[in-house]
Amino acid sequence: MVPGVQWLRLMSPFFAAVNEGNSRNGRLVGERGSLLEALGCSSRQQLATLPTGSSASERCFQQRDELFDSRRQDIMNIKHFRSIVVSVWLGCLTPSLALAQPVITTQPSDQFVNASVTASFSVLATGVAPITYQWLFDGAAMAGGTNRVFSLLNAQPAQSGYYSVILSNASGFVTSQVAELKVFLSLPTTHSLSGIQAVSNGSVSLSLKGETTLPFAPYYALYPVETSSNLVDWAPLVTLQRTNTALDVLSFSDTNAPLFNRRFYRTPTNQLATPLPQPTGPYPVGTFSMLLTNTYRTNAKFMVSFWYPAVAQAGVLPAAYVEKPIIR
Repeated sequence: MVPGVQWLRLMSPFFAAVNEGNSRNGRLVGERGSLLEALGCSSRQQLATLPTGSSASERCFQQRDELFDSRRQDIMNIKHFRSIVVSVWLGCLTPSLALAQPVITTQPSDQFVNASVTASFSVLATGVAPITYQWLFDGAAMAGGTNRVFSLLNAQPAQSGYYSVILSNASGFVTSQVAELKVFLSLPTTHSLSGIQAVSNGSVSLSLKGETTLPFAPYYALYPVETSSNLVDWAPLVTLQRTNTALDVLSFSDTNAPLFNRRFYRTPTNQLATPLPQPTGPYPVGTFSMLLTNTYRTNAKFMVSFWYPAVAQAGVLPAAYVEKPIIR
């Protein structure tokens, strides 16, 4: 409802009272109760329940009552009545306008696409027109991103990041939720150590990289890291997990590094993508169960539980989730 219409309906009893006052030779009863009655309210409490009910409108009504009390003698003179009504109406209009700022009804959603295709974000909102839009990429305004729908033609991995939009009108503005865009290449990239840095406390910070393809977007990849002090004898250090839609760098801090005079690290270059969702909870282990049925036998059913990932071994890739002879 347009705020002005709401308040015009509220003010109509005043004008009715003015007409009645004119029939009484321009005289109005100057008592507070009569003024409330003219508003259609029997008490101050009932008056407070009129439009919005917000703290701002409550203060506005209080100021209006105080104005009535201070101008009671002026109200006795009909020529001042119109100016009082107009000032009260304009003073109470602002809190109602605040309710008309944009309200997002449909937020932008994450987009995971192959390179060279179009990626699009959209938003739906209600509010007093006109509503303007400004799309942001990693917090920076995008040139040309001023419509409800924002599209990236020929999307490339460099455009992967976080997108949001600011909607505004004369009453205010609102910012949408952040949506992620990740652009996948047609071929995976090998896993590798991309950085190593000694920290002041003696620990070592490792960075790893590697990407998979779009079909594996809902899943995660494994990054086994091994360590050695002589480049001959290797031992498992940690098996890292990274969601395939992640945009941040995969990192690990080796807090045991100060215990060794020298420390070497390696990780397999293999793509160790999984066909399962990433484990959740405090431990990096997932499990799920399946009821298997042998259709060639009667009542041949058994339950199988899968625990993953497998225990790490130095120089050995993580074991397959299911042995091939079993699934054939």
